[in-house]
Parts: sequence; C-alpha cells; structure tokens
Amino acid sequence: GGPVVSHLRIAAAPEAIHAVRVASGAADALLACDSVTASGADVVARLAKGRSRAFVNAATTITARTTRERDFLPDADRLRARIESQIDADAARFIDATGLATALMGDAIGTNLFMVGYAWQQGAIPVSAEAIEQAIALNGVAEAMNRAAFRWGRIAAVDPEAAARAAKPV
Repeated sequence: GGPVVSHLRIAAAPEAIHAVRVASGAADALLACDSVTASGADVVARLAKGRSRAFVNAATTITARTTRERDFLPDADRLRARIESQIDADAARFIDATGLATALMGDAIGTNLFMVGYAWQQGAIPVSAEAIEQAIALNGVAEAMNRAAFRWGRIAAVDPEAAARAAKPV
C-alpha cells in the first residue's frame, strides 16, 4: 500500500555493523524492485559516484497519484536519470523485471527474487547462492516459483536475450 525501503547491512561479524540505516553516500548497491521509490530523494541520497551500483526494475509502478490524476503516468526516463545522476555512468543496470518475472513465473510477485538473482549474479550481494536458496526453502512460501525467479534473474544478468526469448509466448 505504499513505498517500502529497507536498509540491509551485511558483514562477516555482527560487531562490524554500527548502524541500522545506510548513511548518505554510503550504499554499495541499490536493489530496486520499484523505480518510482528508488528514484526518491531519500533513496538516491544514499548513492555515491565511485562507490554505488544500482540494479533497478525499469517497470514503472502505478502510484497513489494516479487515483487523483487518472491520466498521470510516472516518467520512466526522468526516474532513470535521477538514479543515474548519483552514480558512475556504467554503474546502473535497468531491466524490466516485472515483465520478465510475470511472463516466466506467471506472477509479478516473482519480481523481487528475480531482482535478487539479477543483482547477485553481478556481484552485488555478498552471500552465496546456496544461502539465498536455503532462505527461500526456510521461508516455505512459493518455493518453486521463488527459486525459479532467483535463477531467472541470474540468467538475465548474464544473457538478457535468453531470458527475453524464454519469456515470449509460444
């Protein structure tokens, strides 16, 4: 029912984490399942040139504003530019994860783990693939779909054309 922003800090030992939130300019990676929220001022402020990378679902999400202005659609190019302005030119990756996940898994909820796989494959998540798949199993919800979404995200990071071909209806 609204934007969700989570600060995830990963360290080898708990003592290495001294704050819950990621400070301005201190994000190593932005994993964005929603480009509207990801381009918000509070989120892009956490990014920094020379440090941060962004992995963004390029699909635009309908927001509450559309309930007041029926013809309003977020400007995808403006959202993308806002994110790119905070990081190095080659540090941003945009993919229509919602379209691919919906076509490949039959459910847009697969977008989230698709994006995890996409970012993981590009070295942005310092946790093993086995640990992520074990977490999916421990969660016990839609395990097959979530595992497939994670794996398709990995494939899309390496071979986006293969993922796009597999997503096309026969």
